[in-house]
Amino acid sequence: METLRPPEGLKLVGNVDSNWRSFKQQFELYLSATGMDNKPGPRKIAILLTVAGPQAMEVFNTFEFERADDKEDYGKVIEKFEAYCSPKKNIVYERYVFRSRMQQAGETFDCFMTDLKLKAQSCGFGDLKDSMVRDQIVYGLLDKKTRERMLRDDKLTLAEAEKICHASELAQQHAKTFADPSASVVHESAKVAVVRNKMKRNDQQKTNKNANAANCKRCGGKHEPMQCPAYGKRCAKCNGKNHFAKQCLTKDRSKPVRVVEETDLGETFFIDMVSCENVKKVQATEAHKRHTEWRHEQDENWIVSLPINGALVALRIDTGAQANLISMTEIRAMKEKPKIFKKSVQLKDYNGKEIESKGQCRLRVTVKNKQYSVLFSIVPEGRESLLGGLTSKNLNLDLKCDRINPTVAEPDDQTGSTTHLRN
Repeated sequence: METLRPPEGLKLVGNVDSNWRSFKQQFELYLSATGMDNKPGPRKIAILLTVAGPQAMEVFNTFEFERADDKEDYGKVIEKFEAYCSPKKNIVYERYVFRSRMQQAGETFDCFMTDLKLKAQSCGFGDLKDSMVRDQIVYGLLDKKTRERMLRDDKLTLAEAEKICHASELAQQHAKTFADPSASVVHESAKVAVVRNKMKRNDQQKTNKNANAANCKRCGGKHEPMQCPAYGKRCAKCNGKNHFAKQCLTKDRSKPVRVVEETDLGETFFIDMVSCENVKKVQATEAHKRHTEWRHEQDENWIVSLPINGALVALRIDTGAQANLISMTEIRAMKEKPKIFKKSVQLKDYNGKEIESKGQCRLRVTVKNKQYSVLFSIVPEGRESLLGGLTSKNLNLDLKCDRINPTVAEPDDQTGSTTHLRN
């Protein structure tokens, strides 16, 4: 124990009174821990001055004692340092400082309470010190709900106030943990960044490879050897593996679900108009479940009501649109929820304004007792659902399309049971 590290020296700048009280407490603990508290006065004074530092030594040399022997009295030396470091206090000012102490934003209750107790020591409260600290806790606490809880107890003690404040602070910390899953947010952000970078690399690789790639008999597209997207996939026509329904060589099944051909998923699709204004929706009736109803508006827009995935959906037919749109509102109303693919598809209206896309999905559309698998781009709530000109023609809706992009390509492989409808 003789090698126990002594406390830091006495700081005679700043709040000297507080510095002295802290140093004195640590020094007396040091004497007790090292067994020096029972040593003669002169030795304890020597240890005190050595630990306190050179500035304390200079102050000691200015002390005047009534008797020469008092200079070797440890108690008398401590009294001199008390008088030097803690001059006569202004009680009114000390209490003003105490009453002005409020909990700061971000400050823990323990820090607030400890500082109040330290300030109360120089206020001369005597036996009323605990009640004064309790009152200042109630007055200076930031949390109004905790303050109201303490005010309901007319016999509140300092110990009870501390217990209530500690419990409230702990409950708030736990609630914040549930309400702010920052770790999950960071994790999801990292996952999104990884997926985005991977998609960019894949796009670059596809651009470089497609130039030298040959037509594939299994998927119908172009790719490098051993990179066929149909590998491992099951044909929706014959239930065989490793080829798409478009390339299937077997005969058609009875009552097939027809796949409506779409343009390449990597293109930018242009939509004629996607505003929800002036759209008159057709009310659902029993007749709608068996028949397709449509009508022509004065502005060359057709409104058609079709059964889609078990729900009746009103769509506007836009003969100039190159893609089909389905509102997220309609998706949520469907009995059979479709699988949504996060495809990188850019949608623009004919003014060049980009349209937000939530992904793509394939939906089962029924027209005159025939079922078709149609690829839709999903748009946010508030936008209308729409059928493009090419899809409208392939669904045999018998409409005059004034602007149709005739290019057809392999639809997405996430199709379900399908066969191809040829123009």
